[in-house]
Amino acid sequence: MQWVEAARIGRRRDGKLYCEEVFMQYGKPLSAQEAIERLAHGRMAFVNRADAKAVFAKALEIEERERKNDRLDDPSN
Repeated sequence: MQWVEAARIGRRRDGKLYCEEVFMQYGKPLSAQEAIERLAHGRMAFVNRADAKAVFAKALEIEERERKNDRLDDPSN
């Protein structure tokens, strides 16, 4: 059986993003661009470990941008 080293990026129950190293038994990791698109839609993504740091940083950037836009859209501000 072939195990593929990967990293899983997603959200915990409390809503915080996380990234952890895993071994995939089935399937294959997504490209960095595909993973970023999935994460932008609130989905979990598996990526190559070499791409994990960059994808996670981009996901945090997207999250911060959305939070900033939510504050700007809030009429109570």
